[in-house]
Amino acid sequence: IESFRTETLIAHNQYRAQHSTTPLSLSFQLCEGAQEWAENLAEGDKFERSPENEYYSENIACTWGSQLTGTLVSRMWYEEGKDYDYTRDTLSKFTQNFTQLLWKGCREIGVGRARTKHGKEIIVARYHPPGNTEDFNANVLKKSEVSGTSTPVIHSIALNRIPGLRQFQEDCLLAHNKYRQRHSAPPLQWSYKLAYEAQKWAQHLLDSGQFTHSENMVYGENLAGRKGYDLNGKKATKLWYDESRLFNFEDPSFSPDTGNFSQLIWRGSRYFGVGKAFSSDMCIVVAYYFPPGNIVEEFNENVGTLEDNIDGVVVNETKKPAGIMAEYGQYELERFRTEFLVFTNYLRARHASPPLTVSHLLMNNAQNWANQLLRSGKITYSTDENTGESIAYAEREDLTAFKVSHRWYGEIQSHDFSSTNVNPETLNFTQLVWHHSRELGVGKAVGKDGFSVVVAQYSPPGNKEGLVKINVGKLCSPGITLVIEGHKTMKLVGKILWMHTVSSLKVKATGALIKYIDKKRIGVELEDIETRVPILALKTYSLEDAMIIDENTYSALQIFQKESHPSAYKGGSGAKEGLSLFGMMNMTKSVIGSRLLRVWFRRPTTNIQILKERQKAVAFFQSPQNVETTASIQDCLKHIKCISRTLVRMASAQASIGDWQSLYKTVYNAIYIANICKTIPDVEIAQKIARDFSEDLHRVASLINKIVDFDDSTLQNRFVVKPGVDENLDEKKRTYNGLPDFMTKVAQEELSKLDASITECNILYLPQLGYLLAIPRTEQMKEEKDFEMEGLEFVFFSDNTAHYKSANTRELDRLLGDTLCEITDHETAIMHRLQSIVLEHTQLLLKVMEYTAELDW
Repeated sequence: IESFRTETLIAHNQYRAQHSTTPLSLSFQLCEGAQEWAENLAEGDKFERSPENEYYSENIACTWGSQLTGTLVSRMWYEEGKDYDYTRDTLSKFTQNFTQLLWKGCREIGVGRARTKHGKEIIVARYHPPGNTEDFNANVLKKSEVSGTSTPVIHSIALNRIPGLRQFQEDCLLAHNKYRQRHSAPPLQWSYKLAYEAQKWAQHLLDSGQFTHSENMVYGENLAGRKGYDLNGKKATKLWYDESRLFNFEDPSFSPDTGNFSQLIWRGSRYFGVGKAFSSDMCIVVAYYFPPGNIVEEFNENVGTLEDNIDGVVVNETKKPAGIMAEYGQYELERFRTEFLVFTNYLRARHASPPLTVSHLLMNNAQNWANQLLRSGKITYSTDENTGESIAYAEREDLTAFKVSHRWYGEIQSHDFSSTNVNPETLNFTQLVWHHSRELGVGKAVGKDGFSVVVAQYSPPGNKEGLVKINVGKLCSPGITLVIEGHKTMKLVGKILWMHTVSSLKVKATGALIKYIDKKRIGVELEDIETRVPILALKTYSLEDAMIIDENTYSALQIFQKESHPSAYKGGSGAKEGLSLFGMMNMTKSVIGSRLLRVWFRRPTTNIQILKERQKAVAFFQSPQNVETTASIQDCLKHIKCISRTLVRMASAQASIGDWQSLYKTVYNAIYIANICKTIPDVEIAQKIARDFSEDLHRVASLINKIVDFDDSTLQNRFVVKPGVDENLDEKKRTYNGLPDFMTKVAQEELSKLDASITECNILYLPQLGYLLAIPRTEQMKEEKDFEMEGLEFVFFSDNTAHYKSANTRELDRLLGDTLCEITDHETAIMHRLQSIVLEHTQLLLKVMEYTAELDW
């Protein structure tokens, strides 16, 4: 099924490219839903689309006696287009599969496939955002005719295409990190932005005949130049490093004779980019670093002495002198990292620590260190004081994410939660759950001899002396609180169980409830079978102020009355409140207000003071001179949502854009209500709101409003960040938004280089394959050898189209990569940081729900 989905995705994107439409990406969520619907159709031997909804649209296909491929089913839908009228702006049932396939507004696809017991095969494809809605002229484009003359379009990204530039940059980065390792400096991470700026300056120097540093103060800069021969990455780096012979390590300071060397190994620099420009008699190399080095007062901590071996604290030395690297694919590594993040955040949640987010810098550093440990045969900690670190290793054992995270977490058995000091025997556990750590990077290296190493790095670092107790919380079970109410009832939060009983049976009932929780293993599903469900607290309180009313009384007084409203759409009775006392009195504007009022009717209070306060509030809001105040509050209460589940989803990193909208509306309107309540005297609930709705609410609302782009988030059904929040993110978006026109120009340039018999071509982007040159099959293309073209590398043939790699597409792969994924990852990281800030104010937000519900009755 996975290969079928991939083939369908490729075929879809080929057709969309022919109509100048952006490519789709595969959504596992849509795939799951499409598969379920396909299996449902196959089981019932039906052929119909699922009910209309606002989240996705659908194409379906079926055939008898033949195996549908992804290419074939896409062609079936696309060939409906031969009857399509591009001047028509309405949906036609005869071409709806074609228009959906090409719909410009769609960004994701999911595919499912199933077979009936009679052999009929059913295919379901789902698309998001949904297509075939409105404005067909803007979303279903005509097939493009690619033609024109050559234009130097690659120059808009890299100012000059240099043969071997990519290899030069890779060699230069590798040489840098090898030299930096000698001086205990962390490895540099590649930056396309720095490389672009460096390439511009190198070309400027070559064109102007000058050899001077640029005037920028943002980046560190190294220059190298040679007449008469070319400089490769290793030679250029060695020129700078050779200045170390003149450097005084006993009194480190800046000198013009050693500035290139000190910048090269500067520990504070984390990002690197390099450019090269050359002519027949001159070669110039420019390297940029960020943050910049050679800060006069910071040489002692940033320029380390030369070490014979890797500096660090030796934990264990393996018997083998060095490990031999085995093949460990990128897919397996990414899966390991994802699983490790999930398990780590699950274990952190058990100690009320916020979830960690992925740091690409930490990921890169952790992977480099894991590789180095495997090669050296020594297990040593790195010396970067800005990160915490844990290391796991094993011989002839696969270190899965589950094993590693639970091995470190198992140190909890030796941890003293009352101590404020670091325990050397529990360092991995305390770092794993350290409350103030926010980012994670993990790397894994596997040797051919079965030896494997896992390195996890955290920022900010944990295990700070004297801060252990406040950063390592005691074990708790999220959502499991056992409460015993007085002498007549018992309640389990989340799953409610009322037991009318007498005091003598309370202990037995409690034991039965605990046994039930333990049997279901709520909250410890991933733990060993011996692990018991932790009970957070037992709470008792009296029901002396509550009026006890039996069901016969409720019925006789008609306090509640349900009326059946059957609904085929909802698939149930659709019961609603009928003509009852509660129905007549319920004039609340919010769901949480209605729920609280129902609780008050179900358990009326006999407390005179509470009743007087409620009467005073009713008298104020019913007074004619307070009509405008009451109306203003009611308008705000309409937008107060039940955000407790939103906070739970945020804590588990599952919040949708609808959750963010509900949270923002709730906080914004709560602030407005608080401002109104400041003008209301002698009403207790108004005074509590005015007093307790603090400035933190303003901070939460301001951050959400500043960061979240709700319009684009709703359109793309994911978290989207507003422009101006992050400069690097804005740059990536500008690059991505310019891709359609840019790729058209690249295709024009490629077409000018092809044989005259080829009249059209396209540039496509396919996940995992990168940018490809697509050329429709010509009459000369009959055998496999006929697909070979000079300067092009044949990749695959599908749907009458040959796909190639060219110099331009390789350059696009290097310079752009998967820009959309990078944007999504960047925005997800920002979302996680915002979630952490919101979750720090959980108690305040829950208080907002409690007080506004009490106000809305």
